Amino acid sequence: HHLQQLSAGLRLPTTKMLALIVLANAGPLMCTWVMPSAAAGPFLSSRAVPPAAHASPPRLTASDPLESASWPLLQGTLDKLPVFAVANGEGQPLQYKSGDRQLSVFYADVEAAKTQLATAQDQFPELECDLIPVGLGSAYKLSCTGKAILVPS
Repeated sequence: HHLQQLSAGLRLPTTKMLALIVLANAGPLMCTWVMPSAAAGPFLSSRAVPPAAHASPPRLTASDPLESASWPLLQGTLDKLPVFAVANGEGQPLQYKSGDRQLSVFYADVEAAKTQLATAQDQFPELECDLIPVGLGSAYKLSCTGKAILVPS
């Protein structure tokens, strides 16, 4: 049901969609279609597929995905997926300097986050660092506003 609401807000066809995968990175939101493998059986369609020259790719309704009317639903869905940040003893993500900006870093791969945690614990034991989970939607939103980066797995 959420996927139908989401795809309706993004103007994506739900009748032919098997899954919508949102790939989060520091750049723009990217969507891709997932088709079943040959082992899963054929993909049946009751209507002809137009030639590629006539097909248009799915698009977001707003130039900035955070401005889309469907962003709150998408963020809620993405927030069910965790990414991980190294945080101080008070649960605040550590800030890393990049040029003249302070950024939080969110890791999709928990093992990469654990490696960074070990480094932070060695260098700054007084901070009592630990890993915290953060929803992917919230982390993506922070990355879009220049306050964080997402490290893919």
